[in-house]
Amino acid sequence: MPRLSTVVNRMKWCILGACLTLLACHILFVVMDRLAWNHPGSRLVFIRGGAHDVTRCRRSKTFNSLETLAETKWRLMNIRDIKSATINTAVEDPDVKPIGCGVSFSADIEQVTRMGDCVTSRVSVKSVFSNLSHYQGESHLREIKTHYLDRVLDTGLTVPSSLVVLPFSSLTGKHAQDIKQAVDCDISDKTLFKKGVTVYVASWVPNLGAFPKMTPSLADRIHPDNFFTYVTFLYIANCMKSGHSHFATSDILHYVMIDNDRCLLPEKVSTIEMPLHYRKRLTKINSILFRDGHVCSVPPYLISHMQTANSPSSLTPSIGSQFRKMVAVNVISSLVLQEDPEIYEETDGRVATLVAEYNYRCNARDVSNYDGQVSKSFRESRIVDYDFIDEKQERIAVELEGGLTGVATVVRPSVGTTIPQPALAKLFAYYVDRLTGINRMPTVVYRLLHLDIPELENTHNLTENKTQGMTDDFMWKSHGRQFGNGGATHPKQVSPNLGSKKLNVVLVGKMKDFHGNVSIHHEGNLRDFFRHEASFEHLEKMNYSRQTLLDMADIFLLDFLVHRPDRKIFVKSELRLVSTGEAEAWWTHTNQSVCSAILRCPPVLYNTVWSHRHYRCNQTCGDGVSTYLSNCRFRASTVQRIRNIQKEGSTLEDMVQMMIKNEKGLPSILKGLGARVKYLMSYVDMCEREYGRDILL
Repeated sequence: MPRLSTVVNRMKWCILGACLTLLACHILFVVMDRLAWNHPGSRLVFIRGGAHDVTRCRRSKTFNSLETLAETKWRLMNIRDIKSATINTAVEDPDVKPIGCGVSFSADIEQVTRMGDCVTSRVSVKSVFSNLSHYQGESHLREIKTHYLDRVLDTGLTVPSSLVVLPFSSLTGKHAQDIKQAVDCDISDKTLFKKGVTVYVASWVPNLGAFPKMTPSLADRIHPDNFFTYVTFLYIANCMKSGHSHFATSDILHYVMIDNDRCLLPEKVSTIEMPLHYRKRLTKINSILFRDGHVCSVPPYLISHMQTANSPSSLTPSIGSQFRKMVAVNVISSLVLQEDPEIYEETDGRVATLVAEYNYRCNARDVSNYDGQVSKSFRESRIVDYDFIDEKQERIAVELEGGLTGVATVVRPSVGTTIPQPALAKLFAYYVDRLTGINRMPTVVYRLLHLDIPELENTHNLTENKTQGMTDDFMWKSHGRQFGNGGATHPKQVSPNLGSKKLNVVLVGKMKDFHGNVSIHHEGNLRDFFRHEASFEHLEKMNYSRQTLLDMADIFLLDFLVHRPDRKIFVKSELRLVSTGEAEAWWTHTNQSVCSAILRCPPVLYNTVWSHRHYRCNQTCGDGVSTYLSNCRFRASTVQRIRNIQKEGSTLEDMVQMMIKNEKGLPSILKGLGARVKYLMSYVDMCEREYGRDILL
């Protein structure tokens, strides 16, 4: 039997262990509680310990932007005009309750500036949660994203605003319970933050009133000065605003964007079944912008910005990439990015469509201007560094003044009589890519390259860290200004026997944020989609975005038009698929202008081995592959642009030939394009008869 002292000691240790366990549980509870409060990425500074944290500051009438609200101490006062959100996004079932909740109200906000001053201003506050796959879905997170896109485009349409977490503990008075109840639903993020919800806080705008409903006829009548800026933004942001949601200041008649919780709709929402008057909210913006040449009224600064960002070879990130980056620095970025992650590449898709239409209607069909300042820089900028990277094929890696980089290939205009040289094949394919509005190739120009400038005599030795990461097609990856072939060897330092230091070259721009060999999964399901045996929704479940499928459709069409039969992989620049490898284009035998197999069964999907024997051209789909209308998905804007060219009495081949003639010394050896366009249009008609308008995406 143990001694009494031993029992006492054991009891002491048990009590001590229990105390330590309780202490550990308490610490764990505090840590978990704070983790729930401080959402990943959050740097929010809230009012803690009562109102004295704010009231001790010095009163001031100085201005303090709401943009920094999440980084300062603040409190809401004088809450008024509380309205519960009325959202009906349930399925059409009388037994299913409407899904969603939310609240909006006005208030005064008092902020503490970094200088210790107190600044009071009037604000509008909104917090809305609903089923966002429904056409009536609303979200206050879309409000802040609309504000960020406005900043990226520099359109100046939205008001200063922030996204913050509103602690329930900071709500006092009779309105506190009303607000808490208004955001009490299963999909509210109160389940995430426990002690509060996210809210969108925006500056109140005086002298603001509803403006007449947005209609196509308004473009030709008296309207606010920023009308076309406003319409352009509504299109880029895919806004489905109701007729009473357009506002303008009464003093200077200037559009101001508020109530933007139905902007940045994913394309999947705008394509579902919905009442006609809802769909018209989207289609009327297209009608205003793309009819009667109104696209030419888009402000020049905005067009220039979009042209530059849209080029895969510019130094400026795409609009979608800039937009996503701005969202990512938000203090609650992970929450915002999680909502509708596809909108960033879809934004880039709409920018590309608008730029293509502007170029076609307003740029005199001169491809040399289609990429704006990017084209001009590649064509005219002075070379500041160069190195020879392929002596046999006479390829030269160059760096231009201003930072643009590319690969120049020497052109011998007198060489070749039936098919273009590889460098010219890229140039001619680029003309087709831009004239059709596909816009998936890097910038390509024909220019004179001067290598006899004195200051360059001793510089043609680019360091190895600039000469790595190049693909077989000499498209560069994004990490630095880098050339080379995988970094295996140093580039050649010996100049080939070019015969001159003033060279005619085709210069292909470096792709920004380039990703080679993008993995393709579920090829069978992709094939099913393009032959109408699978839907968008089916492919989305396999992580294929709608924009990716649109880009695939455009690339298949481009391959057919330029007779590029051997695409084996997909590649990507920033958020979207791009096209490379056009050096192998235009392999058209004189007796074979149309190879329908490239269109009917794209080799990259069917893994077919291509034969350059022209008589086997239409046998390349492989044994057992049904080729009847097996690829019947096309981007609507691309097909419509080709049809418009024909309706206006021109042809795509004539337009390309005109571009070739404008470049002095280039041989006009383009063959078969007209026949392929004719076949394409008849094939599209066959698809429409079989599947209806569903073929146009």
